[in-house]
Amino acid sequence: MGIISKLFGRRSGTANGPPSGRKAIRTTVDRPFRISQPRIGFLNLQGSQGAALAEADQRILAPLFQSSQTSADAVPGCEVLFVYCVLDPRGKVVGSELGIRELIKKAGAYIGVVASGNDPDSCINAMHGRNDWNANTVLIIDRKDDKTPTFFMRLFEAMFNEKSMLTAWIELAPQIPGHDHPDAPGSIMAAEAGHLVFSRQTTPS
Repeated sequence: MGIISKLFGRRSGTANGPPSGRKAIRTTVDRPFRISQPRIGFLNLQGSQGAALAEADQRILAPLFQSSQTSADAVPGCEVLFVYCVLDPRGKVVGSELGIRELIKKAGAYIGVVASGNDPDSCINAMHGRNDWNANTVLIIDRKDDKTPTFFMRLFEAMFNEKSMLTAWIELAPQIPGHDHPDAPGSIMAAEAGHLVFSRQTTPS
């Protein structure tokens, strides 16, 4: 399953991207928003089950980034945030006063991934109600065992090689109605930050 109805945001394949909290800029495939020296964080709100998933993802993904941090309570400051949690039928995060959007904003992340696998309707409900923070948010429905960290490793590697997140996603998992990609997790994405790339060097955005 790959429901990417918001992948390209608004008209002409553009979307309102960072900076957040101020007037958004218009990102395009030729003018993506550049995230310099990104950090990755893993927030486990799902106990022992979430801890095992976070450990598996961190082992594969953390080496790509300048730094990584794992937490079971405080939201880590990072540009890429993986969250392990249960979403109730209303889309609320079980055991947290903050919703998915608020967790991503508190981290300062431009990419948020609810990585534990949840019901599709719960995932859709979790994204109801916009705030003033722009992020590309992926909600995993089916992790497909080890396919999730491997898919994101390939995605992030492409972003470090100057390919925008949206372009890389389409190449890794082409959006073909009714087609299931065996090497990609089942997911929903709200691409509200638009085209993002990574840089290992500190450069003006």
